[in-house]
Order: sequence, then C-alpha cells, then structure tokens
Amino acid sequence: MTEKKPIRIGHRGAPSHFWENTLQSIHKAVEIGVDMVEFDIRRTLDNHFVLFHNPSLRKIPFFSKRLRDKSLDEVRSHLVGPGLRIPLLQEAIDAVKGRAHMNIDLKEPGGEEDLVDVLRRKGVAHQVLVSSYFARSLKRIKELDPAIRTGLSVPKERFGVGRCRDGSLLHRPFLWLLRSILPFWATRKVRHTETDAIMVYYRLLTPNLVRRMEELGKQVFAYTVDDPKSIERIVEMGVHGIASNRPELLVDPAA
Repeated sequence: MTEKKPIRIGHRGAPSHFWENTLQSIHKAVEIGVDMVEFDIRRTLDNHFVLFHNPSLRKIPFFSKRLRDKSLDEVRSHLVGPGLRIPLLQEAIDAVKGRAHMNIDLKEPGGEEDLVDVLRRKGVAHQVLVSSYFARSLKRIKELDPAIRTGLSVPKERFGVGRCRDGSLLHRPFLWLLRSILPFWATRKVRHTETDAIMVYYRLLTPNLVRRMEELGKQVFAYTVDDPKSIERIVEMGVHGIASNRPELLVDPAA
C-alpha cells in the first residue's frame, strides 16, 4: 500500500507530559507540533461539557461519584493533579483553535444538540472531527449539521485485545478472527451512520480494512499507538491519522 503522511494526533493532549484531558496537556501537544489534538467530553448534571474520559471520577481522590451526577461547580472544585482542573469544552477549543485541528470524542450519548450549538458558537463546527462509539449520536449530529465531520470508533468492545500478544499461539487465532471480521462489520456500520471516518484500535488494523474504507471514501484513524515500531507499521498501512499518548514520537520518532 502506498505510504502517505498521516495526521499526527495528540491523544488526550500529551499525557506523557501532563495529566490527560487538561489544558496543560493540550497546550503541550500543540507545542510539540501535532496536527490535531484529541480530547474526551462528558456532560455534567447541569449540562455543561467538560473534558474527562471515565464515567466516574474515581481517579480523583475522595471523589467517586459519576460525573454526570455532579454540577459544573462541583466538578471544577476538584483537582485531577497538582494545580490541574477539569476544563470546559469551550476552554479546550480556545486552547487549540487556530493552532491545530481538533478531534472531540463524545464518551456518552445525549446532548448532541447542545454540542452542535457549542461548536457553532465557537466558530469551529466545520473545523472539527467529532468521534464516538455511539452511532446514533453521530447520526444525530449529521442530521443537525451535515457539514460536521464525524468518526465512528470501532469496535466498541475490544474483547481484551490489548492484553493479547501477536506472537502467542493462544492469542493468534483470536486476533486473526477479529481482524478478518472487522472490515465487513465496519463497512456496514459506516454506511448506516454516514460517518466520514472510522477510529480503529491499532492492533485490529489491517491493509484490507484501510482499503475497504478508502473505497467508500472514508478516512481511517488509528488509536492509541505508543511505540516507534508499531507507529512505523501503521504508517505503512496507509492510515490517514495516528493518535498517540506520546505525541513526540509522531513528530520525532527518535524522541
């Protein structure tokens, strides 16, 4: 497959330097020189979008309840690290706008109208890629504004693939099966949701999947690739973008 220069994406900013999904992490990713910054969003009880990956706040000491059950003031009153607070979506957009592209990953369904409204008010509705595991959410966003680019994350369930070893006789048939099925499953899903791209866990990527998506006019983004050898292998497949927790490796493989 012809090698192309993929979009370099800082996954949750630059978590190899600062706590993920914080403004400091986002600024660092831009400073490193990525083309795009990815960050996760969830809604608070009072319907504000904030940057956070997990459904609960268990990573924060003494704060174990679900984020969606807390008001913005309650969420913002807690630190995720020394001097690091959970940012609003609007703050993240301001940190990146005009400096890099954005991949906004919607971590739960609901609030699609509010999200589109925020993107429009910030003037970035047609400059971002909204991704999610939730096909209905992406379809709703397309209904609200067909010009907003969307990306379906696949597969929703990784079946423990992250713990599998490619060379293991035990794991090899399982990985082969998933890699064989995914191109057909992904083809059906993107046709149904009318998304512009798919976001694929890198260990399940194959040249066949990339080829099928390109035939449909869809882009393929790989996540989350954190070692130089895997990055090199994924680039050779011809993907359109690569997300990494170590974005410096995408900018300078020798880093």
